[in-house]
Amino acid sequence: MAAACTRSGDSPAPTASAPQSKADKCRRIADNATKTAGMAATLLVAGLDGEEMSPSDKAGLRAELKVSGDALAKRCLTWDDEVFRCFSLFGGGNEKCERIVAVAMGDDVAPVDPPAGPAPAWTFDLSQVPEALAITGSGHVIVLLEDSVMAVADGAQLWSVAVPSPMALALPPAGTSEPLLVLHPDGVLGIQQDGTVAFRKALPTDDEEAPAPKTLARLGDGWLLGDADARFIRLQPSACAKTGRGCMTVVGALPEEYFDRSTTLIPLADGSTLLWEEENLRHLDASFNALFDARGLDALDGVMPKTDGTIVAFFDNDLVTLDLTRCRSAAPFAPSSYPQPNRLYFADDSACEDCKPPPPECLVARNYVKDGDGAEPAVTTDGAVVVRTADATVAFVDGKRAWGHVLAAAGDPLAIGSDVLVVGDTTYNGEGELSLWRLGKDGVVVWRVLPPAVRDGDLYWSDDGRLAATGQWAAVSVKQKLSVYPL
Repeated sequence: MAAACTRSGDSPAPTASAPQSKADKCRRIADNATKTAGMAATLLVAGLDGEEMSPSDKAGLRAELKVSGDALAKRCLTWDDEVFRCFSLFGGGNEKCERIVAVAMGDDVAPVDPPAGPAPAWTFDLSQVPEALAITGSGHVIVLLEDSVMAVADGAQLWSVAVPSPMALALPPAGTSEPLLVLHPDGVLGIQQDGTVAFRKALPTDDEEAPAPKTLARLGDGWLLGDADARFIRLQPSACAKTGRGCMTVVGALPEEYFDRSTTLIPLADGSTLLWEEENLRHLDASFNALFDARGLDALDGVMPKTDGTIVAFFDNDLVTLDLTRCRSAAPFAPSSYPQPNRLYFADDSACEDCKPPPPECLVARNYVKDGDGAEPAVTTDGAVVVRTADATVAFVDGKRAWGHVLAAAGDPLAIGSDVLVVGDTTYNGEGELSLWRLGKDGVVVWRVLPPAVRDGDLYWSDDGRLAATGQWAAVSVKQKLSVYPL
């Protein structure tokens, strides 16, 4: 074959390169992104430890980057021309393009020019920051304070009842004549809607001193109460208010155990119960025998049942969905991906030395939520699971991330039908204002309002903000300022 010749010193004639396909562009974008992420992770570890990554850590990082790179390349195939155009301009100071690229990459973005929400129906100045808020269907706000419980409506106090060191507040279901309940160290207090004390009861016991109640949850036409001796007590408020017979009945116990204020009971429709204590989640049958014991190796920060027989829970910064019917296990198991790559935490290798993997088909979905801030998930009627991180509010649909706003929540998000209410802020420079946000389907910002607050220059975070809502009203307190909004 004859070779092509050129005169000495001449360069070969340029040849036209074939236009890149969309798949080729996406692969190049994904490869560049994973290369940058890998370099950043390597430098971070070297800066912290003063040493290079171990071979096993490098292998784990490569595997993780390959998964994320392949996911980005796949997502990129759905981008339109505007995203690709903006991608070439990214970092050039074009705010619109930076937002477009951020959304396309699956990053959180701050809401821009949110619509104004409704004016408050009324406001009220509380004497102290409330421990908890609840709101009735008629718009009466029940406020738990350090030494009392009170009701407020239309900007005025309706009543107040002294309570020694109240621990928890529970409203009866709408449409019933049951009293609201307050747990305190000496027992249970029932208060009618007009402020009349219906009953004061200590817990049943064979000893001289009754144990303190610790947790309460609705169960059928009554309540399930857990006390300091790890007993399960069936509470019937109507019986407590009348003869007292059948008021409280011990229906089970966990020998050699105890409950504290961090204990949460979640009764389920089939008669079983979820028992959440610190980093442990147990599923108990109707006789309070364990069906499984799921462990958080670093933390367990939220548990929420869904109507389809699954639960979502925040294990170790993983938003996990478990199928209760397929999670039966005699051995404890850890459902998270802990320790997640490139995450900083204080490792505890002895957190669960006997933990096994989840049973087959028990784990329905698992998503690592970077900087997850331990929020109780909110589950909307259309199935979206909304959680908060250190600086964002993020939603997952069908086990996949659906949307995210740079909107740091000062408390747990709250589902109202298919919408979500969030008390949160979008700024972190010490001058931010805590706002009430209503987010609709696909994360659309329906409106934003600025609740009245004590303006003392502080940023108002989770210790200062409270939120409660029904289908018609939302109550928000920022420090001692209480306001109610129509929904």
